[in-house]
Amino acid sequence: MRRIDEIKKEGIMPTAAIYARFSSDMQREESIDAQLRACRQYADINGIHIVAEYIDRAKSATTTDNREEFNRMLADADNFDFVIVHKLDRFARNRKDSICSRMDLKKHNTTVISVMEQFDDSSPESVILESVLEGMNEYYSLNLAREVRKGLHENALKCKHTGGLAPLGYDVNPITKQLELNESEAQAVKLIFQSVLNGVGYTNILHLLNEKGFKTKRGNSFGKNSLYDILRNEKYTGTYVYNLSESKDNRQKRNSHKHKDDSEVIRIENGIPQIIDPDTFTKVQAILDDRRNKTSSAKAHEVYLLSGKIRCGECGAIYCGNRHNTGARKLPLVTYRCNNRTSRTSKICKNKEINKIYLEKFVLNILTDIIFDNQYIPNIVSNYNEHLRNNSQSIHAEHKRISIQLAALENRIDKLTDIIAETGNIILVKKLDEYAAEQEKLKSQLSDTENRMSEIFVSDKIIADAFARAKLLFQSGQLNETKQLINLYVKEIVVYPDTITVTINPSMFLTSVIPSADRKQINRIPEQEFNIERTIERCVLNRNGQTDNL
Repeated sequence: MRRIDEIKKEGIMPTAAIYARFSSDMQREESIDAQLRACRQYADINGIHIVAEYIDRAKSATTTDNREEFNRMLADADNFDFVIVHKLDRFARNRKDSICSRMDLKKHNTTVISVMEQFDDSSPESVILESVLEGMNEYYSLNLAREVRKGLHENALKCKHTGGLAPLGYDVNPITKQLELNESEAQAVKLIFQSVLNGVGYTNILHLLNEKGFKTKRGNSFGKNSLYDILRNEKYTGTYVYNLSESKDNRQKRNSHKHKDDSEVIRIENGIPQIIDPDTFTKVQAILDDRRNKTSSAKAHEVYLLSGKIRCGECGAIYCGNRHNTGARKLPLVTYRCNNRTSRTSKICKNKEINKIYLEKFVLNILTDIIFDNQYIPNIVSNYNEHLRNNSQSIHAEHKRISIQLAALENRIDKLTDIIAETGNIILVKKLDEYAAEQEKLKSQLSDTENRMSEIFVSDKIIADAFARAKLLFQSGQLNETKQLINLYVKEIVVYPDTITVTINPSMFLTSVIPSADRKQINRIPEQEFNIERTIERCVLNRNGQTDNL
């Protein structure tokens, strides 16, 4: 006896929920209507009362994770006796998911009914037949995926776009299906790469992009994740890349940051227009890799400006930032100390730790004299004016881009104003206010570019004033680019029992030496000259945090 008949025999009307689904945009909304009509008809014929309908639109059945309505149906299973589907492949095309979902329903005493595939739910033969049909559905799904991959592979060999949004800076040609340059978006891509190359952090890059009115491909403001994806995208070098990201796991999740072996990846040089030259791309990757290796320092309670630059002259280990309480009052003390100083191995380093504040102050003072020397101002003025001339073309391109955006927005405002005047729809007024705010923003950006277009030169005084402000900020460690400048100029700092050497990168060829005396005595060393066009005054750094000029 069918379970439907058993329920009716008890004088109860059977209840059911309908589940309908279509998998992609290649199927149409009418598919849902046909499924619902067949399920409702089946319920009428068999005297079943429909209590709910669950519909997933453009959802694949290969997994249940992305089917919101399907999961809601499973959660509501206590409210009905049956789940009616048009065919079993609407329920699942994966045997594992089908079995697991059916078992979940069975816990609530709920059974799946297929309108087109009628089974006697009590006989072993029907169970076998149902299993065969589920296996056929899974085979169809896997075979379809294989054919799709084959077609995508052939398209990739022809450098055609294989789906999804085109990367920022490109559009898909509707005829050839190949990527072509989007000049306006390409300006944003170039700005991002050049900013990283100049040592600018993500936060400042985002501020700069938003200030200039650039948007992501979806029209949203930029975030750190979108910056990372752009900076790691090899396509910007003009190389067509396909099949790079690792395949989906058993849960149908993909980690786009993990890549396949190179033997599986299709790379075709000059397959798409180039936006970033390969040399710039390689340098940016090195910077990103360096930042990734130092992410732990960003989570620390203190900002250690010299982290990664200090090593022990005794054992060669890294000097790390350290924070601990000291003295009877347990006051916090922040230092740099050898990583082997607290090692539990037999080799424990005895080299001294250094007060963080005063070591950083000493290094910043050295760098301030090097970086912010007034003798550089004439060269900076000359280079900046040359930069203005060289970038006039990009400023004109930016002016054109903003003008186009403003014209398009004003056209939308005119149309919306006409609609409001005709219909009196008050709801649209809010949208009009948003357009007006965006219009003012674009006008401000347009005015800014016009001012920059009119710039011919900058005076020595303007540069000197900006130089002085930046110098004070850097010397106090408050300049946003302080860490970047330290990374650029300082090659390494080596701590010995009696001295500390600070070595500037080869471009400066400077090695300075300061004593690291113990708490009770300060060992002075002679003043020393360095071949950087002038003499730097030496100073003594002692363990009590006192500094004295020699």
